[in-house]
Amino acid sequence: MYFDTSGHPADARFLVVSGFIATADQWILWKQEWDEALRGEGIQVFHATDCNARQKEFDGWDEQRTSLFQRQLSEHYSAILQILDFLDYSLR
Repeated sequence: MYFDTSGHPADARFLVVSGFIATADQWILWKQEWDEALRGEGIQVFHATDCNARQKEFDGWDEQRTSLFQRQLSEHYSAILQILDFLDYSLR
């Protein structure tokens, strides 16, 4: 099981939570596919922040290439919450 978040009430309008729940065999297959996708683009380590900003390993990428690559990598579960909605609900 793995989960990660992006976004913070102090500087973002949205909170994104993504994760994976898998068996050991599924993790092995996922890792092979992930590594192959990165290698195919010459990427050593994927950082969404760098990809979105098209900086570091993503320098020179256009918006279409970035979007297609992220869609390729995003075969997992994600939830996106508007932070103001979350704060409104959690403060009740």
